[in-house]
Amino acid sequence: MTQGTASRNVTSFESPPGDQTVKPKTILIVDDDANNRALLEAELQLDGHQTVSASDGEAGVSRALTLLPDLILMDLAMPRLDGFGAIEQLRQHNSTSLIPIIIMSGMVEVSHRVRGLKLGANDYICKPFDPQDMKARVRTHLKLQSLERVRQQQQRDQVALEVLGAAAHELSQPISGALGQVQLLLMLAGGNQEDKPLDLSRERFKQIEQCLQRAEGVLHKLSDLEQYKCLDYAGGVKILDIYTDEKRSDADE
Repeated sequence: MTQGTASRNVTSFESPPGDQTVKPKTILIVDDDANNRALLEAELQLDGHQTVSASDGEAGVSRALTLLPDLILMDLAMPRLDGFGAIEQLRQHNSTSLIPIIIMSGMVEVSHRVRGLKLGANDYICKPFDPQDMKARVRTHLKLQSLERVRQQQQRDQVALEVLGAAAHELSQPISGALGQVQLLLMLAGGNQEDKPLDLSRERFKQIEQCLQRAEGVLHKLSDLEQYKCLDYAGGVKILDIYTDEKRSDADE
């Protein structure tokens, strides 16, 4: 093994002809052997990927946290921090916890393979490796990662739609109540005779105030919302659970 530091250059290649709409993926290569890094970079660039490299586990973790690559090729036996430790650290950070990691190592023992996969690696390739096999696995894991990102985006969109729909339901009742009181006042004012004083009782304005305060309370809770829960309601409507059971019961009266 040779002592080294992270490579500072990022080599980028354009996508192959006929595939110009596909954004090149960034692959981080973490390996203390300069020849292995050069070979991997050359093969991956032929597939249209961008490559960035690090020569030990500590530098690899740092580069991964900074660049957030699409995939990581990780050696195991390295100075300063080995691949096992690097994988463990990367899986502890939210920003890198889901980045696919393929171990590429000369350690062929089953125990090493099992340990790496238990720590969170997605695949294990033994050295010396076949370039075509390596590239096929890289393509597979990049595809799986792309599908997972689509799924997560769809999930976030669904959450947003549920929250918006539930919030609209929460706000509709107090706003409708306030509008109803205002419309009643307008109707009374329009049909009022001079000898019949308009009913502008304190209680009527108090009801309007309570309705608007309920709506304002919902908006405040939404602005402070960190977690949410939608509950099924009559007619297939979802309501946003931002109250305790006691408060919700009082609010719906």
